[in-house]
Amino acid sequence: MAKRLARTGIAAMALTGTVIAFGGITAQAQVRPGSIGGGTEFTTDFYNNAQHTTIIGALGNGCVHFSWGTTSSYFTSFETPCGAQ
Repeated sequence: MAKRLARTGIAAMALTGTVIAFGGITAQAQVRPGSIGGGTEFTTDFYNNAQHTTIIGALGNGCVHFSWGTTSSYFTSFETPCGAQ
């Protein structure tokens, strides 16, 4: 009887580990609303100072993923529909 309970416990732990592992993977597959179909582009521009004198980097996440330059604590963020110029 003890062996059977031990095997059941091991099987339950293995199944729990599998569920947790696959739960983490499936959580990453979620899609942001609006990213299918029309979608929205989220863009952040980074500047060299508080007056936004010179743009030193940018990050885009949404329709097209891009990044260049460096980040800073001086930035602006905005949204545009995919395909808008």
